[in-house]
Parts: sequence; C-alpha cells; structure tokens
Amino acid sequence: MKNFFATMNFVRLVMLLCLFSAVALGYLSNEAMTRKVELQKQVQGKDSQAAKVVQRIQQLSVELDQLQDVNAGASYEELRDAEVYARDLATRSDVNIGQVQIGKPVTKPSVAGAEDKTWSIAPKDSKRSFPRANISNYLYILEVDNPFVIVTECEFKPTGKSKDHEYADDRWTFKAKITSRLAAE
Repeated sequence: MKNFFATMNFVRLVMLLCLFSAVALGYLSNEAMTRKVELQKQVQGKDSQAAKVVQRIQQLSVELDQLQDVNAGASYEELRDAEVYARDLATRSDVNIGQVQIGKPVTKPSVAGAEDKTWSIAPKDSKRSFPRANISNYLYILEVDNPFVIVTECEFKPTGKSKDHEYADDRWTFKAKITSRLAAE
C-alpha cells in the first residue's frame, strides 16, 4: 500500500477519485430512488395521502359554498315567511306557475335547538295544469335559492287522458311539501 502511494501519479489519482466518486454517487442515487418510490406511493392510488387531501379540499369547498350562500343573505330569518317566498318564486318568469296555495305550517321538533316546519304547496286552481318542466323548475328553484328549504314530498298527476296508442299531453297538476329547519323559538 505504501508503494502504491509512493508511486502515485496524476493518472492514478484521477482513477482513485473516480472510484470514490462512483461509490458516493451510487449511494446517493440509491437514496434518491428510495425517496422517489416513497413519494409515488403517497401520490398514486385511491387510498393515497394525496387522494385524501383532495377529497378533504372538495368537502371544504362545498362547505364554503354553503356558508357563502348563507352569508349572502339566506338566513333563518328570511324563511320565517315561507308563504311569501314560495308565492314569489311561483310567479317568476322562468317558473310561470302563477298563484299557489300555501298550507299552514306543521311544526315538528328536530335536533336540539331547531325545529322543522313543513308547508304544503298546491296550485290555487286545482284543475289548472302545467308542463312538467315548469313544475320541476319551480321545485328546483325553491331549494337552490334558499339553502334552508328542501322539497320533501311531491306528487304529480297527469291531467289529460290518452288512448293506448297515443302519447299523453305533457300537462300535469301537482302537490308538494317543503320543509325548513329553523332555530327553535
């Protein structure tokens, strides 16, 4: 060994440095590959940590949208007069239902500190019929415009009779119930 270093020249020094560098680079490369595999496991697959984070972000974004709707004006106080709310929506141009009859609210206790109020809705003229799209749009807008309103029941009845070989006219009458969870008084 002493002879090896005694006769050291530039070529042998470069070869020795390359050998040590190759061993060090091999070790670092192996560590990098191990880290890469660990990171890929965290990112890929349905049960990965990244997928869980994405699902949580989606849940929080839905909650944020709901809270922004509440903050934008829809509140418990707004729905105290659900009759006016339902009547106003029925006369909108994109609904075109006209006058509706709103029943007296039925109150049931719900979770602690809240109660559920349910109103029945029907057309003022029980024989008047509407296209199914108008009725569906009305029920949809009832829920969308106020996050505290849910259509809990709906009954559609066709108004026209048809023979077996004919298509019935798309005219319907309806009855529905909306429910709102309000703060207990």
